[in-house]
Amino acid sequence: MVGAGAVISKYHPVILVATHSNRLHHECIAFLEKLGYRVSGIDTPEVDSTDELVAYPIFRQDSDHGIKAADPDMFSMGYPLAGEDPLLARSIS
Repeated sequence: MVGAGAVISKYHPVILVATHSNRLHHECIAFLEKLGYRVSGIDTPEVDSTDELVAYPIFRQDSDHGIKAADPDMFSMGYPLAGEDPLLARSIS
């Protein structure tokens, strides 16, 4: 994931990650948060109770002004919270 840091920083994709060790789990969370992401479990908001994570960028893209400041309210940007994304629900059910 570190090798994709420039691409992640430029395009701010929604990211799904499955970690396979405690150390890697915490390193991925720290890396994504440093790049401006809010990380939660795919099916729970708690990151420590699962090894499957979803990371949403906390930036809003504005075609007239570029990247806007971080917004603490994910709903205002149209991003669902963990467990509420119909695409994710289909993929994990």
